[in-house]
Amino acid sequence: MCQGPVFDQIEAARGWLANRSEVDTGRVGVAGFCLGGGFALLHAAQAEVGAAAAFYAEVPREAQELEGICPVFAAYGGRDRIYGGRGERLRSHLDSLEVAHQVIDFPAAGHSFMNQHSGWTAHHHDSAERAWRELLAFFSEHLAPPE
Repeated sequence: MCQGPVFDQIEAARGWLANRSEVDTGRVGVAGFCLGGGFALLHAAQAEVGAAAAFYAEVPREAQELEGICPVFAAYGGRDRIYGGRGERLRSHLDSLEVAHQVIDFPAAGHSFMNQHSGWTAHHHDSAERAWRELLAFFSEHLAPPE
């Protein structure tokens, strides 16, 4: 079980939402980018979360660390020198755990391709736009209200 101040803060936010009368607790999702994406994955494996999203995130070495996880969306840049290739590991783990998932690799994108700020990051507009569309469709499917 993951512990520490970051997980406490993520759980506090989830708990705050879950305690609101207008919130359906089965429709709460979690998303994170880079380091936050790894936290989102690990949190989703131990919390009441309906879907998770991780962008260019670290992935545990062992599939068992994700046991109990909800449906997962993930996006990775093919030119990412930090977490490039982690998408395949995540895909393999989720396949072995029989968890619904969509893991997309964007060959032309690097690390932090969703970030529009200048600096060391390399925003890749086309990949970012597609990733947002795919994420929203995935969350719409997995966090949709019951019919």
